[in-house]
Amino acid sequence: MVLTTVLVSGCKVRNDTVVSINADRSGTLVFELSVDQELRDLLEGFGEGAVGGGSLLDGLDAQLENVPEGWVAERFVDGPFEGVRTSTTFQSLDELNALVSDLNQQAQSLGNVGSVIQFTAADIDDSLVLEGDVGDLFGVLADQLGALGATGLDPSQLPSVLEWRLIASLPGAISDDSDGEVDLETGRVIWTYRPSDTDFRIVASERSSSGVAIGLAALAAVVVAATAVALWRTRARSVEPPVGRSMLTPEEDPYGR
Repeated sequence: MVLTTVLVSGCKVRNDTVVSINADRSGTLVFELSVDQELRDLLEGFGEGAVGGGSLLDGLDAQLENVPEGWVAERFVDGPFEGVRTSTTFQSLDELNALVSDLNQQAQSLGNVGSVIQFTAADIDDSLVLEGDVGDLFGVLADQLGALGATGLDPSQLPSVLEWRLIASLPGAISDDSDGEVDLETGRVIWTYRPSDTDFRIVASERSSSGVAIGLAALAAVVVAATAVALWRTRARSVEPPVGRSMLTPEEDPYGR
């Protein structure tokens, strides 16, 4: 009954994986689960009168008290959305990849589809690459809801309710062939999961700082050399050749002065 009400109400649930990577490959991994105010108002009534009282949103709020070691949880508000944000830090891409993998393995062991979108980060040539294939998330979720009694649920209905996104903030310039959309205001790439688009690849190209330094040094050397040549030519033109006295008599030298 709850699910049917949500599907027809136009309410929204948002599940965001937010990764921010610095130039030294340290950064933060954030998981945000939020619902819009309309859905919060709708669900507040459900659960009242149940054993122990409370609301179906208590499970969301409980994340604030059940935080894994190394993670920090807090409430947050983003426009009409309100929810819980959990975050942690990492010092390398290997550590980031291990975090994402461990979280998804734990979720799968509990029978969940996973909270953090599965992806890997790697340095390839002079670019930082994020890529992943999350599979049929909505199909798996529909099967799980069906096991709970929501029979006949069409996975195509879920995108209207559940927004599943990967948001990446990367050093360097995002390549034109990267998946997702670039938020011009923040520079972040936002990839939204769709049943027809289950994999993604985001590439950020970086310029080597040492290469830039070498280029600037070479340019400076060219400028100095060109300036020296120009000054030498200017001095050469400004000095008049000496005029000597002819050693011939005027009769012997018709051009004598």
